[in-house]
Amino acid sequence: MTVRGALLAAALAVPMLGGVAGPAAAAWVVDAQGKCVEQWSPESLVRGPTAMLMAPTAPFRNAAGVFAYAPPPEPGTKAGFDPWEPVVAVLSGTAGVIDTGVWLGTGLADTLTGGYFAIAPYRATQLSLDPLIPPLTSDGQRRAIEAKRPDPCGRIGGSS
Repeated sequence: MTVRGALLAAALAVPMLGGVAGPAAAAWVVDAQGKCVEQWSPESLVRGPTAMLMAPTAPFRNAAGVFAYAPPPEPGTKAGFDPWEPVVAVLSGTAGVIDTGVWLGTGLADTLTGGYFAIAPYRATQLSLDPLIPPLTSDGQRRAIEAKRPDPCGRIGGSS
């Protein structure tokens, strides 16, 4: 088999594997202290391939997050288009290119280790096209967005 054939086979196998295996995550459980912790499971084997599959989407998801998580207009101001949002979206998309490299590298490491060490970031291992929180948001806004999202155990505002 040629290299091109092997790459084509891998490109076709990864989405099929992701669809058959379900969500690419280890088993998340709540421990005795009430924290959401990860335990290795056979599903962990698809963490790495899923992170590598989702890596090319990171710049677009980061850019989309600028518009999805834009703060609401302050009371008394006119609601409308913020001219800086497209600029921030381009900058966030550029920062997403770094995420792409990180997700590819950590996805490869997770593939080689069978997902045992859970090296790839959690958001990289989820088959989702939801917008990511852009890297150029304030800490307060980031915490407010994360508080509305469920943690891996499915709790809203839970600790992880």
